[in-house]
Amino acid sequence: PGAGLSLYVTDIMVTNDSTAAITIKFLDGSGGTNLTGTHKVPTDGGFVLNLRTPIKLTANTALCFTSTDTSNYSVFVAGYTAP
Repeated sequence: PGAGLSLYVTDIMVTNDSTAAITIKFLDGSGGTNLTGTHKVPTDGGFVLNLRTPIKLTANTALCFTSTDTSNYSVFVAGYTAP
């Protein structure tokens, strides 16, 4: 986001359109802290996180995620950038 700015995550939606379940984690940077825990997403399932308090990432750091499979899934993240 730039020097002195952070990403704030307000909502996350994941859908899994495949025949295999996945496990997904959202990270503060590529090797950073796990922000929301580990989520198991079933076959043809999904989940939504509507956060009452936005998650603030470390300044000038990307939001990253990892998954346990190469399933056909989608990730949607909403939020904003601020100091």
